[in-house]
Amino acid sequence: MKRSSLLQQAAATKQTLFDEGVLDDQFLQLEDIYGDPKSLEELITWSFGESAKNIGTIEQLLERASIDFIEVGKALHKLKGTSASIGAKNVLMKVNEMTEQCKTNTVDGCKASLQGLKNEQNDLKEKLTIYLQMKRQAQPGGAA
Repeated sequence: MKRSSLLQQAAATKQTLFDEGVLDDQFLQLEDIYGDPKSLEELITWSFGESAKNIGTIEQLLERASIDFIEVGKALHKLKGTSASIGAKNVLMKVNEMTEQCKTNTVDGCKASLQGLKNEQNDLKEKLTIYLQMKRQAQPGGAA
């Protein structure tokens, strides 16, 4: 596929991510700062790893007989920071929803919110991976 066609396809994919509320303007700032797709991809990969750790911690905390909602809130705060740093708009909304459930100590609500959060995180990862792959391929000498 021609480079110009790949660039157009990547731009359309990115616009869709914004239209669907998957990303916010923070992501645009990261693209400007990092410039090349490889550096941005490294940051995004790190973010996904940190998010997975935080989600794992939240899952473990919610499996306990006696749930410490303060600890769940701390893990959510970390996840919020990681998600905000890459502009993960829909994930942030789910984190905020779950935070509200924790404030009222609603176990079932927290567990339901966690599932929605995990779904949004997986959706983000899938879509952003595709976008970054397109960007990488569109670079001069990019791998197909």
